[in-house]
This record gives sequence, C-alpha cells and structure tokens, in this order.
Amino acid sequence: MAKAFSTPISNEEGDVRDLTDEEWLWAVSSKDHGGFEGTSEFLRSRSRFLKAAEEAGFERAFFLPFEPSKPGFEERALAALESFLKKARHAAE
Repeated sequence: MAKAFSTPISNEEGDVRDLTDEEWLWAVSSKDHGGFEGTSEFLRSRSRFLKAAEEAGFERAFFLPFEPSKPGFEERALAALESFLKKARHAAE
C-alpha cells in the first residue's frame, strides 16, 4: 500500500518540512473524529478501504475529491462509485 507521505516529514536533525497541498488533504484532525479512539478507528477503516481500492486498481489520489480526512469519507466515495456504476451500466445497455 502506498504511504501517506512519499518523503519523510522530518530530516535527521528533526526539522519538519512543510507538507504538500496533497499531503494536507490526507491529514486527519482528532477534533473531526471525536478524539484519539475515533481517530484511530477512522484511520484503521480508511487504511482497509484504501488497500481494497488499490488492489482493485484505484490510485489513492483518485479519492482526494471525497475528502479522505473527514468523517463519512468511505460513504462519499462508495456513493460516487455506485452512481458511476449505475450510469455506466445504463450507458452500456
């Protein structure tokens, strides 16, 4: 599975670099998920979801429009995919 950060966020001296705009879109706030436990569960679930998506051929960046750091991410992504499948099946008929 691809890592959230393509390069380390700190150097050997411990200096932290600025995150890219894309990296910020993956960053999760514990305030959004009800604290440590909610954030941990969200991250575990998101990791499982993204692993399954990658195994099906989807790149992580595909999911950026669905706000991958916010509650409801999986539901938004699945709803969009289901809508696409419905329209694609109808178009193919």
